[in-house]
Amino acid sequence: MKRLLRIQTVSELTGVPAALLRAWERRYGVPTPQRSESAYRLYDESDVAMVKQLRELITGGMAPAEAARQVLATRTTPLELAEDAPNLRALHHSLVEATLAFDSDLLERTVRRALFCGPAVTVFDQVFAPALRDIGERWECGTLSVAQEHMATEMMGTATRNLLTLVQPDSNRRAILACIDSELHVLPLYGIGLRLASWGIRVDILGAATPPAGLGEMVRRRNPDFVVLSATCHLQQDNAGRQLAEYATACGSIPWLLGGAGGTPLQARVAELGGVPCSGEISEFRASIEALSRSQRVRPGPHDENLTH
Repeated sequence: MKRLLRIQTVSELTGVPAALLRAWERRYGVPTPQRSESAYRLYDESDVAMVKQLRELITGGMAPAEAARQVLATRTTPLELAEDAPNLRALHHSLVEATLAFDSDLLERTVRRALFCGPAVTVFDQVFAPALRDIGERWECGTLSVAQEHMATEMMGTATRNLLTLVQPDSNRRAILACIDSELHVLPLYGIGLRLASWGIRVDILGAATPPAGLGEMVRRRNPDFVVLSATCHLQQDNAGRQLAEYATACGSIPWLLGGAGGTPLQARVAELGGVPCSGEISEFRASIEALSRSQRVRPGPHDENLTH
């Protein structure tokens, strides 16, 4: 028989006040105690472990909502873990079907369901991003309308922005993210932001079609560790070299990276200007970010003295 504990005992074992335990349960569904006949909360050892894990993640700088999602995602049974990927694929397909049906209510319900299916990066990479790719391809083929595509993009975009707000770490490491001028696809930028946040880097996002002058002003004001520029659409090589030079000037001494399929033909030019080209593979992107962080640490100036890495 499982040993069941009252809330005060759990509080003593975990160092989490009873009032906070009740607040976590109410807001995030962690932990999940049973109830006695007298309606007292009763916790088992798995509940205690969940509380300790949640406390450690929050103490380490993770936002409470994201920490709770991670705890819940790791407290599944082997069967649930085996079924997780199909469930994510099913959500991805449900989003596409709701868009095809022009059913905004179903689309919203499915987006909400997806938010509780794992860490923010997983939700974006395995649900929202593939759904948006499918929807974009169907729009290009003429099997759904601009209105349907905009409906899906807006709803998933809002959810992704909210996720990023929740998972932003309390960190001295900071990056500025921006789409280059004429680039209107901002969702990939939020996906990058989620990835960086999961690595303990706080991000400022300037959004779509950011001109070099606007980026330069933000760089001067925020003095980030590095800048990430996104170009998913094909760039006209006649103008791209000059445009990239303007972005390099805007970044000044701040290390910068250009990612996205649109920048692939310009990798040599990016490197020539002192930037780091990136094809988009996660392993390459992580290595590039680590390289940028190392170059920032040796960069002269007062900014180095104010950061702890």
